[in-house]
Amino acid sequence: MSTRFDRLSRRRVLALLAASCAGTAIAPAHVLSQETPRPSGPGVIDVHHHIYPPRYTRANLARLLADAPLDSASTYLDWTPEHTLEQMDQNGVAGAVTSITSPGIWFGHNDEGRRWARECNEYGARLSGDHAGRFGMLAAVPLPDTAGCLREIAYALTVLCPSRGLQHMKCFANNFQKIRIFFTRHRSVSQNTCSGAILPK
Repeated sequence: MSTRFDRLSRRRVLALLAASCAGTAIAPAHVLSQETPRPSGPGVIDVHHHIYPPRYTRANLARLLADAPLDSASTYLDWTPEHTLEQMDQNGVAGAVTSITSPGIWFGHNDEGRRWARECNEYGARLSGDHAGRFGMLAAVPLPDTAGCLREIAYALTVLCPSRGLQHMKCFANNFQKIRIFFTRHRSVSQNTCSGAILPK
């Protein structure tokens, strides 16, 4: 039997998910307020700042290029924290909230998705620690692998502190039921301060 939830449009579901995250801080103040060199003046906070962890990037270069065919391999392979900090300083960016770019970390196999989630999140946490005050992070979670997501949420919010945000990549086909189940469980395990970013492709 068709339910009311089954009849929701893809656009409506994305709107509801976005609304569930509205009004929360994208990163705690202390992530972007510690001592590290930054431009003079107040600067701006870049809340959509992609990073390219080296192992993830080398292993998934073909996928990255297929997703953005106008980009060259050097766009990804030549990225370094030092270069991104230089660009931030040149453009008056005081701090950035980092995330993983499309096509994300889940490519049809749960074990692989979990592995790339952990690799990318640990890299982002190291980046935040090495450049205190310049970077916060949105931890990547391997949807639609619900169990893997819950495990990575717990890891990000307990071990990789000060990560206080979660990145949900893409639209996960049209499996609205799984999205509903995941967000119900998500709320049950993340009662502490946590933001979400929904990045549909």
